[in-house]
Amino acid sequence: MIFFYKLTKILKEKYILHPYLIIIYFLLHYFISFNEPFRWYELFEAIIIVFFINLILKFFIQKIISDTFNASYLISFIIISFLFYDDIRQMTTFLFAFQTRNRNFLLFLLFSTILLLMYLKRSKRLYQPNLFLNLLLIVYLLIDISSLLISMTEVKSNLQVIISKNEVKTANLPDIYLLLIDGYGSNQNFKKYYHFNNYKFTNSLNNLNFKIIKNAKSNYFYTILTISSALNLRYHSNEQQEIHSEFMELIRNNIFTQTLEERGYQINNLSLFPIKHHDTKYGLKVWINKINLRFYYFSKTSLFAFFTMREEGEGFSRELGVFNTLDSLIKIKNQKPKFVYAHSLLPHIPFYLNDLGKYNKEVGHRNFSISDIGNLMDKDPYNNTLGSSEADSLLKIDYINHIKFTNKKCLEAISNILKYNKRPPIIILMSDHGSRMLTNPISNAEAVKERYDNMCAIYYPDKDYSKLYDSITPINVMRQVLNKSIGTKYPNLKDISGLVIE
Repeated sequence: MIFFYKLTKILKEKYILHPYLIIIYFLLHYFISFNEPFRWYELFEAIIIVFFINLILKFFIQKIISDTFNASYLISFIIISFLFYDDIRQMTTFLFAFQTRNRNFLLFLLFSTILLLMYLKRSKRLYQPNLFLNLLLIVYLLIDISSLLISMTEVKSNLQVIISKNEVKTANLPDIYLLLIDGYGSNQNFKKYYHFNNYKFTNSLNNLNFKIIKNAKSNYFYTILTISSALNLRYHSNEQQEIHSEFMELIRNNIFTQTLEERGYQINNLSLFPIKHHDTKYGLKVWINKINLRFYYFSKTSLFAFFTMREEGEGFSRELGVFNTLDSLIKIKNQKPKFVYAHSLLPHIPFYLNDLGKYNKEVGHRNFSISDIGNLMDKDPYNNTLGSSEADSLLKIDYINHIKFTNKKCLEAISNILKYNKRPPIIILMSDHGSRMLTNPISNAEAVKERYDNMCAIYYPDKDYSKLYDSITPINVMRQVLNKSIGTKYPNLKDISGLVIE
C-alpha cells in the first residue's frame, strides 16, 4: 500500500508524463492498427517529427502559462487535437451521425484551445488532472503493449499453419470491388425527370460485359441504412430505424467483411465508415495516394485536414483522392485476395462542378446543403420545392453535371481494374439510393418512389449472371456476391424497398 501511495503521489505532484505518453500512445496504437508492411525508417521519422513538434509547443506555451503543470494540460490538449483529429471527427460522426466540414471542426478546436488557455492562465496549480492523465495513458499503453505482444506470439506460433491454410483456401478466389456511388439514380428517372439520356454510360458497361440491373431498387433511401443492411445481408428491424449509432456499429462489425476476412481476404476500406480494425484509407488529397505508415500517421492529424482545404472544396479533393487511392490499390500485387470498398460521395451534394467536370466557383458558392434539400428527402414529403423554380432548375443541372463526371471516373476505375488487376475481379457498381432531388410539380408518390430507384451493375469474370435478376436489391446483391466468390449458400430474401421486417 505504501508503494502505491508513493507512486500515486509522484504521478500527481512530481512527474508530468502525459504530453509524452500521448505521443508514445499515438505512435504505438497506429503502428498496431496499420497492420500492413512498412519500412522501419518511417516509424523513426514519425517519432522524431512528433517529439520535435512537442518541444516547440512546450517552449511557446510555457512562455504564456508560467506554471508548468497548467501549461502541460494545454500542451496535451493541443497534441491530442493535432494527432487524434481524425479519430475525434469519427467519434462525433459515430455518436451523432453528423459529419462536420473540416474548416468548421478546426475552428471549433481552435476556439476550445483559446478557452482552455484563458482558464488555465487564471487558475492556481492543478495537480489532480496530472494524476488522472498519467494513470489513464499508462493503462492505455499497457493495453496496447499487451495486445502487440499477444498478436506477435500468435503470429509466430501459427504462421506456418496460416500460410499453408490460406494458400489452399485463397488460390482461386477473386478480388472483389464494391464501388458505391452515393445518390446515383436510375436511367429511367434521369430520362423522365431530368431529360438526360444516360444510356451511353450503361452501354459502355454492357460492352465491358457487365450485367445491368435494369429495374434495380434500393432497400432504403438513406446511406447509413442501405450500407448497414447490405453489408449484414439482412433487413433492419423496426426498433433500429432511428438509432444511428446502432447502424454505425453494424457497419463496423458487418458480416460481409468478416466472412471474407475469415476466408483469407485482405480488407481495404475506402469508405466514410470505420470497419472493425480496418480504418479507412480514404484518399483525401490528390497528391497523396501511396499507402504507407508515414501517410497513415499523417492522415490522422489535423495538419492533413488543413492541407485538404483547397479552393476547389473539400468534396472535390476527397472524391478525386478516393479514385486515386483506388487506382493505387488496383496495381498492388497481393498474394491474398482483396476486398475493396470504395465509397464516393459523387454525385451526392455538395455540388461544385460545371458541365465540363471542372470546379466552378459559382456552383460551389450556391451550394445546396442537406438542410436546403431536406424537404426533398423526407419520408412523406408534401413540400417538394427549394423555394423557386430557378433553384429547382439549378439543382437538376448541377446534379446531372456530377452524374457525367461520376460516369467518367467510374469507367476509368473499371478499365484499370480489368486491365491491371492480377486476379479475376468481381465488380459491384452500385448506388445506395436514388437522386432524392425531385421538386414540384412531381407528386409525393413519384418523389418517394424515385428515392428507391438506384443504379446497379455487376461484373463476374465467368459472365454467368444466371443468379441475378432485374429487380434485385442491395441485400441480395451482397448475398449473391458471397455465393459467387467463396461458395456460400445464402438464399435470396424477399426484395423490399422502404419497409422493414421483423
